[in-house]
Amino acid sequence: MATQGVRFEQYYAGSSVGVPGNCSLLTGLHTGHCAIRGDAPKVQKVEVFTVAEALWQANYTTGMIGRWALGDYTPEASPNSQGYDYSYGYLNNEHAKTAYPKFLYRNGQRVDIAANLGEHPNTLADFLFKDEAILFMQQNRRRPFFLHVGFVSPRAALTALPKDSPFKNRPWTEDQKCYADVVRRLDGYVGEILETIRRLELDRRTIVFFTSDNGPPDNEVTRFFSSAGGLRGGKGTLYEGGIRAPMIVWGRRFPAGIIVSTPTAAWDFFPTAMELAEAWQRPRNLDGVHLLRVLSGDSKSIHEAFYWELHDGGFSQCTRQNSWKGVDPSPRVGTQLYDLSQRQGQEDQDLSKLQADVVKQHSELKQRARTPNPLWQTPGE
Repeated sequence: MATQGVRFEQYYAGSSVGVPGNCSLLTGLHTGHCAIRGDAPKVQKVEVFTVAEALWQANYTTGMIGRWALGDYTPEASPNSQGYDYSYGYLNNEHAKTAYPKFLYRNGQRVDIAANLGEHPNTLADFLFKDEAILFMQQNRRRPFFLHVGFVSPRAALTALPKDSPFKNRPWTEDQKCYADVVRRLDGYVGEILETIRRLELDRRTIVFFTSDNGPPDNEVTRFFSSAGGLRGGKGTLYEGGIRAPMIVWGRRFPAGIIVSTPTAAWDFFPTAMELAEAWQRPRNLDGVHLLRVLSGDSKSIHEAFYWELHDGGFSQCTRQNSWKGVDPSPRVGTQLYDLSQRQGQEDQDLSKLQADVVKQHSELKQRARTPNPLWQTPGE
């Protein structure tokens, strides 16, 4: 997919944790503006306008398969209330941590997974999601459609290594083998979806985006596989390892093999989807910018600045302007400043005491980039 598509080297997730990362992706807003700014369970219902609603208004058939993360089990917060004609999967973030679910939801109705009800569950959720995605494409191939597939691998870990795993004889720990196997399976599921697109002769008019809603957790397994590519931090932090994510765009419309080094972010997806669909009625308050020029090989910068905030494990903020990255891990620590053009973006040399003017710009951007939200208050609000 990467060799046939466009690969992004400096793509940023909407957050370093999943729920706000999904909210940013689907609403075109960064976490200074979007309705969900942390993974906290306080989110039961949100009123947002999603990219699915916008595309539905443009006469697209819309489907959401996999992990839904814009609310809880309430009907008002379900995918079918947020622009999706069809939905199948998890309706709760905690439930989505189960790799072998005993039940899922189809259009808001609980569906038991018979193969997982006994003592030895054997059907991965992502396997079901892959099959549902293929069926959705088959049923809707003669009309414009938008399909969002939220796989849970490798987030939802395997409980035991399958007997047919090619990694069973590797000199690794059991956790390392399970992680490698679930990533292998995910790769295969994505491959089956792409092959279905070709088989149904949809590849001339279909664009596929592959990405993650946050960076990998920083633990023994991900460090072993260098999942963050050597970047500092991981899931739950606003260092590069927590918010930098893979992004590949696949489709015949764009030249194959392009590598994009221009910084982009999850909130760019909404306007990009609208531009691709030629859907002209769109919200005016989006933080994102469409990526069509970048996808065609133009390397010019499209953002003046980037902003993130996080409300899990305390309150933290970060900004990026050009190559300058300002990080406030907590109100007590104060600002750390890094030049991402140096030292391969390692964030290991704090320049805040040497660059007072840049720190001031960072502080001003922090104030300017966010709107108050009673659910997501800053210290002192």
